[in-house]
Amino acid sequence: MEDGELDAREERALASWLAADPRHRGALIRARAIWSTLDRSRALHAPAHPSHVEGPATMRWHGRRDILGVAASAACAMLLAPSTSHGTVRFLRTGAEISAPFPLESGSVCLDCNSEALVAGRGMRMVFGRAWVQGGNGACVLSAGDVRLSLRTASLILSRTRDMTEALILAGTVNATMSGRGQAIALGPGSLLRQKGDSTPIVDLLSADDLARQTAWTRGMVEFQTETLGEATALFNRYNGRKLFVHGDALAARSLVGVFALHDPAAFARMAKQVLHADYVETPGRIDLY
Repeated sequence: MEDGELDAREERALASWLAADPRHRGALIRARAIWSTLDRSRALHAPAHPSHVEGPATMRWHGRRDILGVAASAACAMLLAPSTSHGTVRFLRTGAEISAPFPLESGSVCLDCNSEALVAGRGMRMVFGRAWVQGGNGACVLSAGDVRLSLRTASLILSRTRDMTEALILAGTVNATMSGRGQAIALGPGSLLRQKGDSTPIVDLLSADDLARQTAWTRGMVEFQTETLGEATALFNRYNGRKLFVHGDALAARSLVGVFALHDPAAFARMAKQVLHADYVETPGRIDLY
């Protein structure tokens, strides 16, 4: 394991984890094999014309920490579903679209655009992006960064960026644990857990309005409140091949409040004209706002 060297504390944690269960060493070996497969897949399927939209195509794995995360996920899958302990670990990745629900052994997962996850049995590891998980009657274990979540008949949205993990509970009870941080935290509907880097996690309780706004993408919608027109168009461009372009700093700094269909940028442009008196020109691949 070449890059992304572990510090002394993490080396001790790795040694302890490997010693705790003989199956962990096998999980680590399988994780390294998965890593190599993913690297080959990325090289073979790289787009001929790179997108201008930031996303997983520009993300890089960060060495040993990610391998250990994959290994831990594989170990969780083995413990929860012994009958599939030697089954396939699947790599899920989306581009500029929201995925259809992907079945887990207990429940399902729906990935937001520009997201990546590893799933095996009843376990899932969020690598990058955002996922809507609906748990079934059986136990389900999720992970992202240092956060581990166990649930049964619950649902949540799990998000992961380079240094931030978020878990938003939509229904049921979810038990959250952090690597090396003792007892689990029970999270109920509306709870939002945030952990940046290896800092102590913070838990907030969202209002019904905030919860509806945070989950709008699962219904194919987006709600803007304080976002500028420039920020709004950037979000639309993540989900659509037909891009929005705002001309002029003054127009880009203005705000348009409302709820819009994620996959209808033309409707957003029409509303910008009606409310902000912005002109727009439609062509097959783009919409320009002036």
